[in-house]
Amino acid sequence: MCVNQIKIKMPIKPKGFTLIEVLLSVALIAVLFGISIPVFSPALLKNDLESSADLTVQSLRRAQVLSQAVQNDSQWGIKVQNYGVVLFRGNSFSDRDTAFDEFTDFPTNIDINDTDEFVFEKLTGRTTGPGNITLTLKEYSKIISVNSMGAVEY
Repeated sequence: MCVNQIKIKMPIKPKGFTLIEVLLSVALIAVLFGISIPVFSPALLKNDLESSADLTVQSLRRAQVLSQAVQNDSQWGIKVQNYGVVLFRGNSFSDRDTAFDEFTDFPTNIDINDTDEFVFEKLTGRTTGPGNITLTLKEYSKIISVNSMGAVEY
């Protein structure tokens, strides 16, 4: 006995996404992105401020080490400005040898308050004047302290 098999052909469904599916996906991504901006914005500001403070501290320590090593038989110092830090050779920023300047840029516009220049003595690495550097970005701030012995804290 032979049974005839009936084969039913299913219509072929087109592969891909419909325009409505694509628009819904894009709308969902846009909503998620819009919600995440206010959440992550303070974290980005804090990160920019933290990296600027780290760059400043590294420049302070480098200037101190160069002064202790009596590199080029001179004192070394830093000048902090809104666009970054300048490591310089000389007794003061205005009296420096510009051929030895090393620039380190800040990632964003940081406001500088308090002392903006430190010079370290040869051999001892002591600073010619202790003080603080306050870096401010919007409502966040970071204070870097340099004592008379040249120790840097933040």
